Amino acid sequence: QEVAVHRTFSDLILPDSVRKITDSFIEEQYRSDILRTYGLEPRHKVMLVGEPGTGKTSYAEALSDKLMLPLYVVRYDALIGSYLGETAMRLRQLFDFVSTRKCVLFFDEFDTIGKERGDAQELGEIKRVVSSLLLMTDSLPSYNIVLAASNHPELLDRAVWRRFQIRLELPIPDVTQIEK
Repeated sequence: QEVAVHRTFSDLILPDSVRKITDSFIEEQYRSDILRTYGLEPRHKVMLVGEPGTGKTSYAEALSDKLMLPLYVVRYDALIGSYLGETAMRLRQLFDFVSTRKCVLFFDEFDTIGKERGDAQELGEIKRVVSSLLLMTDSLPSYNIVLAASNHPELLDRAVWRRFQIRLELPIPDVTQIEK
């Protein structure tokens, strides 16, 4: 679902370390043509981790605003199907759609779909979905920005962590930061 953007980075309280990495990431996107002339691709996959209320969704909006790209938020109620193979098919449709346009693709609550495949409680279907998700994420061109956010990083599959070039922890702002 395309979402209207209402936040900018000036609206967010971020630690200096997160701002520095974000600025570097944005610079890579702005100068992607120069990087490509040297045979390099800009980083384009970011994992956001933090407790509820730390600004992960606002970060996605601000990044979309800064890069002047549309923001697409994955709606799990429209993605996850009850029939065998239905979720993977819908996932394929989603990735086919976004791969044809420059955009920011935001997976909020990524642990919903990127769960650890070794979980004994899970059936084979979620294992196939996670595998499909990882392969599809790998195949996206670098002009697609993929943001994933999780409140429960411990639930994510280990292979998920290798797919994301940048991992940002968004802490709850302290009193000094809020006053500033």
